[in-house]
Amino acid sequence: MVTYILTEGGKNKGMGHIVRCSALQQAMKTMDISSSMLINGDESVNPLMSNINGNRVDWITNFDTTLKLIGKEDTIIVDSYYTTQEQCAELSKMAKTVLFLDDYNRIQYPAGFVSNGNINPTSFEYKKIEGVTYLLGAEYIILREPFWQTQKYHINSDIENILITFGGNDIRNLTPSIIEILTKTNSKATKYIVIGSSYNDSTIDSIKQVADKNTKLVYNPNGEKMSNLMKISDVAISACGQTLNELARIGVPTIPITIIGNQVQQADAFAKSQFLRSVIKYQDIDLYKKVEEEMVALADQEERQKLSHIGKNLVDGQGVFRIIKELVYNEGHNKTSNKNIEDP
Repeated sequence: MVTYILTEGGKNKGMGHIVRCSALQQAMKTMDISSSMLINGDESVNPLMSNINGNRVDWITNFDTTLKLIGKEDTIIVDSYYTTQEQCAELSKMAKTVLFLDDYNRIQYPAGFVSNGNINPTSFEYKKIEGVTYLLGAEYIILREPFWQTQKYHINSDIENILITFGGNDIRNLTPSIIEILTKTNSKATKYIVIGSSYNDSTIDSIKQVADKNTKLVYNPNGEKMSNLMKISDVAISACGQTLNELARIGVPTIPITIIGNQVQQADAFAKSQFLRSVIKYQDIDLYKKVEEEMVALADQEERQKLSHIGKNLVDGQGVFRIIKELVYNEGHNKTSNKNIEDP
């Protein structure tokens, strides 16, 4: 019996799906569950492959070949924005157990588990469907191994270190302008710039051109390195994908910028829970002014303490194990039950 994890990533798709699935694989390894990951992605995902048991293969285009790999006793986990409803139905029929990771109620899923770790999943209006088990809410947020246990995080009186991270690729090219702002407003602070595996050379060159002596570039950090960066950062400026969950787990006061549409609801949910003071969108005309205003507000140590406390209470790091236990303990029975969805 094998657990197949089907996912995707790359320069145009981002790395969030792969990061999330690698966390599931890490957790399954601790539970002696055999797994193999199939990644539909370009060469930019290669730096992530060293810690993954699997292969880079276009399993969507070669879907019929993918189906031949799967046995009746196997488990399938799907984390993809590109699988069709028909393909998901085929996967549901093929395997003993199937889990679909969802972020925004993308399609009507077939029989199986559907998990969305958004802290306010009711905003997506999931419908009760026969045979579908929903695993929804912050208790099912998937985090990588360095974020599973409680983290020590100190709130400094002044902002000494600032983390800037926009995922695998800064597709909106926001980093250079943000560095320029921080060089003026927080000239003594050290700025740690995360350079993902999909950053193109022109973006990196633009960053280097505006970098001062207090700017440090960090290339392709793994989970442990990201955790360590967060623990020394007084403030983070971040996109609103998987990294936002990790920042909340550590308790890092964060200035969020949504860089694609499907990040808005997650950011809004964190703002509603008051971990985020506000939500900035990349389209905002006054984006950089808003960043500057947030930096001024976060200079207040008590404000940062408040935000840090809220974030830690929202995300406990154990979601990945709750999901796997649901799959293991309900194996083969998930097609007749529902959870966390009220009757209409």
